[in-house]
Amino acid sequence: MSKRYLALGAGTVGCLAIFLWIYYAAFAPIDDPSYFCGAPDPSPVTSIAASTVLQECAAGKTFTLAKGQTMVVDLQSYNGVDTWTQWTDVTVSDGRVLSTVSAPARVRGVPPQRLDEVATYRATQTGQATLSAVEQQCGANFGSHCQRGHRWVVTVRVG
Repeated sequence: MSKRYLALGAGTVGCLAIFLWIYYAAFAPIDDPSYFCGAPDPSPVTSIAASTVLQECAAGKTFTLAKGQTMVVDLQSYNGVDTWTQWTDVTVSDGRVLSTVSAPARVRGVPPQRLDEVATYRATQTGQATLSAVEQQCGANFGSHCQRGHRWVVTVRVG
């Protein structure tokens, strides 16, 4: 292999590394579980019925369920005059361990400005899965766009 091809390959790898660094520094969601628990979680949406309810303060923690138990994710968001919170990318890493009972949906809470992202999962197989979501603050101060998000992640072990 000639030196020219080696230099070209090294340059390509270098450009890719710079691109990834810029992406993660400027656009990728921030992974910091402490961001989510500045205050105690509010009461969950009243229509929830499950063995375990996970809210914002659960970020970064590990939970254990027995097979057959259900778990609800209830992530609060609020709509104001010029600002709002939105949750996106609510996912489970292994659908065999945690099967989706009800897909993520927005559910109106109390007060009426509260519009939570709620999803229900059932422990169906022994193993481990992660639940994750991305919270973004949006509003007029950001040119009617959303800020870089914060990733919420929880580990669930099914035994």
